[in-house]
Amino acid sequence: HKLVQTEKDYTRKAESLQEENLKKEQEIDKSYQNKMEEIECAHKDLLEKSISGLKNEMLQEIKRMVLIHEEEVSNYKETIANYEENWLSIEKHEAIVNKELEELERAY
Repeated sequence: HKLVQTEKDYTRKAESLQEENLKKEQEIDKSYQNKMEEIECAHKDLLEKSISGLKNEMLQEIKRMVLIHEEEVSNYKETIANYEENWLSIEKHEAIVNKELEELERAY
């Protein structure tokens, strides 16, 4: 009878240990899953920041290129304005020379 009782005690002890092990395994699994989710979130965050950083860098580069282009356009406009001014002064000079030529031709 005492042997049967000891066997029952051992069985109960073994079952309780199995339950504890199962609980611990489940806790470990849950903890592992949580860590993996944290890592996944951090990775996604990092990717988004990298992509966002790249987009910002590209935007800055495009803005810089636009500014350079605008500056070049402004320089061209200034150059064209100078040419037009020169052309007008040449035309004025030509008119004066032509007038003087006509006066000379009339004189002779």
